[in-house]
Amino acid sequence: MVNKKWKKIIFTLSIFFICGLAFGTGKAMGIDPGSNQDPLVSKSYVDAQIKEVMDLIGGILSNTNGSSKGGSLTYEVVNVPAGQNLIGGQSAEIILRGGKGLAITSEMGGLQDITDGVDIYGGQMIPKYHLIIVPRDDGRGVYAETDCVFMIRGEYEILP
Repeated sequence: MVNKKWKKIIFTLSIFFICGLAFGTGKAMGIDPGSNQDPLVSKSYVDAQIKEVMDLIGGILSNTNGSSKGGSLTYEVVNVPAGQNLIGGQSAEIILRGGKGLAITSEMGGLQDITDGVDIYGGQMIPKYHLIIVPRDDGRGVYAETDCVFMIRGEYEILP
């Protein structure tokens, strides 16, 4: 009977010793909660950081400075009056929804019609409902022969 009692005592002390090592090691090593070695953050801190990043992104996306420049991570509907030029930035995606437009190209090449898998050269008609990509930021875009409605994703500028 004494033997079982000692086994229980030794077992209990072993458990306390192991728990003490597991939970007391950080303090014994001089690691403070919340430090670089043991980072702890509150929900309010994370929310504040997320808000700061979202405000920064919002500021970048809405930074048009009163000009006719635009840009978006999603498609936006843009009306371009007849006689105006829609100039796309690098990788801008353009879809003509209404009106008639002619391709504006550069000496580096034309616009990429992803729908048909062809290049559109200067002066050619832009087909409606086709995904057109501007490959470089070198003045390529669409001349609005009539009032046009576009869906655009990416940077663009409307010029006379």
